[in-house]
Amino acid sequence: MENIDEKDQDNPINTAQESPPTLVIPTSVTETVTQNPKTENLEVYHHGHHHAHHEAKRSRKSYFWEFLMLFLAVLCGSLAEYWLDHKIENDREEQFIITMIGDLKEDISLLAQSIIKFEQKGIEVDSLTILLNSPNKKAYGSDLYYYGRLVSRFDFFTSTDHTIKQMENSGDFRLIKNMVVATSISHYYSEMNALYLLQNNTNEMAMEYRSLAYAIFNPLVFESMVNDETKNVIYKPAGNPQLISYDASTIRRLSSMLHYMKGSRLVLYDRYIYLSKKATALIELLEKDYRLK
Repeated sequence: MENIDEKDQDNPINTAQESPPTLVIPTSVTETVTQNPKTENLEVYHHGHHHAHHEAKRSRKSYFWEFLMLFLAVLCGSLAEYWLDHKIENDREEQFIITMIGDLKEDISLLAQSIIKFEQKGIEVDSLTILLNSPNKKAYGSDLYYYGRLVSRFDFFTSTDHTIKQMENSGDFRLIKNMVVATSISHYYSEMNALYLLQNNTNEMAMEYRSLAYAIFNPLVFESMVNDETKNVIYKPAGNPQLISYDASTIRRLSSMLHYMKGSRLVLYDRYIYLSKKATALIELLEKDYRLK
């Protein structure tokens, strides 16, 4: 019995089977395990909050740059469109000025012809007046008919105003930005209204002269001087054709009309010279201002 008891005491298995061992966890480990979830939650929250703040800040910068780039693109587009429109208008303005200079040069050429013609017209009027009132007028029948037919034929000046009319009708006169240039152009072409009025008055005098001339001159002689065969050119009649009347009263009336025609001719003659100088000065101004020389 004593041997059995000693064996039992020496064998620990029986005791272990009866009471399984208990796992002992240190307090410090338990606390550490318990605190880990909280720390992880805090780290996750902090990291998420920081990321959201960074994204928001980044998003604001992106919006700002996108807005700036869009603004610059619109601004550059507007500036380019403005520059293009400005260039187109400048080109049109210069083209109008070039064609207007051509019109003015044509005016100068036509005015030069009118000056010569009206200078000759003065000679014709004076010659007819002298012959009609000559005591020996019957000896100058051919000259009387020649000047009697020529004196009422006027070749008036008409301005070449195609460009200015086109600009006024289309509203393109606004393209001329230099007020000195615009005013000078307006003044030149406004002179034509007074000129055309003077020319119309002179033409009416010529018509009245013709209504008086029929009482003195033989129309058959006039017909022989200018017709289809002469191509509207007046030739001096052959021989010494006589007037159909030498009535002093009728001759005085005709001479009086010639006097008024002479005065009107002189006004137009001076006016043509004035306009020629004005057109020349305007061309110089346009060429200088637009650097066309």
